[in-house]
Amino acid sequence: GTIQGPLPRSLSTAQQDSGEAEASDDLLMPSRPGSWKRWVLAIVLVAVAGLGVLGWFERALIRQWVSGLSRPAAQDDRRKALDRAHEYFLLDTTSYMDQAEQIFRDLLKQDDRDVQAAAGLAEVLTTRAQYARDQRDLLASGGRASIEDVGTLTREAKKLAQVAVLADPGDLAALRALADALRLSEDLEGARKYVDKALDIAPRDPEVLYVAALIDWDDEVPLDEVLGDLERIVKRPDATIRIRYRLALLYAVAGRKADSREIAKEILDLNSDHLLASKLIESLDSGAFGASL
Repeated sequence: GTIQGPLPRSLSTAQQDSGEAEASDDLLMPSRPGSWKRWVLAIVLVAVAGLGVLGWFERALIRQWVSGLSRPAAQDDRRKALDRAHEYFLLDTTSYMDQAEQIFRDLLKQDDRDVQAAAGLAEVLTTRAQYARDQRDLLASGGRASIEDVGTLTREAKKLAQVAVLADPGDLAALRALADALRLSEDLEGARKYVDKALDIAPRDPEVLYVAALIDWDDEVPLDEVLGDLERIVKRPDATIRIRYRLALLYAVAGRKADSREIAKEILDLNSDHLLASKLIESLDSGAFGASL
C-alpha cells in the first residue's frame, strides 16, 4: 500500500506558492464581467484631468504673455495722451485748456499716482487761476475766466502739485506748478523755495523762468526788472504763448500800449482763437484797460 504522511518540504512550498500566484492573478483580473469598463473609465478620467491641468497652465501662460504685450501698449497710450494734453495746454485757449484738463483727469482716474498727469493738471489749474485773477483785477471784461474762483482753482492745484512733488521731488513740472500754486496762495517764501529747486534742475527752462518772474511781480519787484526778464524769455524760440501774453499784459500795465498791442497780435498770429489776446487789444483800443494788480 501507499504510505500516507506529510509531503516533502519542497513540494509543499511549491504548491503553496502556486496557490498564492493564482490568488494574485485573481486580484489582477476583473472579478466580474464589465468591471474592466470601470478601469477604462478611470484611466480616461485621469487623462482628461491631466489635460485640464495642462490647459490651465497653457491659458495662464497665454494670459501672462498677452499681459506682457499690453503693458508696453498701455504705456505708449499714456505717453501719447500726455503729449496731446501738453500740446493743448500750450495753445493757451479756454477750449484747448478744457481738453487738456480732461485728459489729465482721465489719466489720474486710471492711476492716481501718475506724477506727470498730476503736475500737468496742476499747471492747467494755476494758469486758469492766474487768468481769472487778470480778468478780475486788470481787464474787468467779464467772460468765463472772470467768474472762475481763483481760490478753488489754486487749492486744487496746490494739492495736486504737493502730491506730485512728494512722489517725485525731481519732477520739473511738479516743482513749477507747486511754486506757482504757492504764489497764488500768497506764500511767496514757499514759492521761491520750489522755483529755486526747479532752477537748480533746469536753469534755462522758459516755464521755470516765467514762474520766477511771476513771483517777482507779486513780490513787488520793480516792473521794469520783471519786464526785462520776460523780454529775455520771449526772445527764445521755445517761449510759450502764455509767457508772451504775460509780457503783453504787463506792457499794458506799464503804459506801453504799442508794445502790448504788438505782442498780442503776435499771439493771434500763432493762435487766432486766443480770446484773451483779442480782449486785451479791444481793451487797449477802447481805453478801458484797468489799474495794476
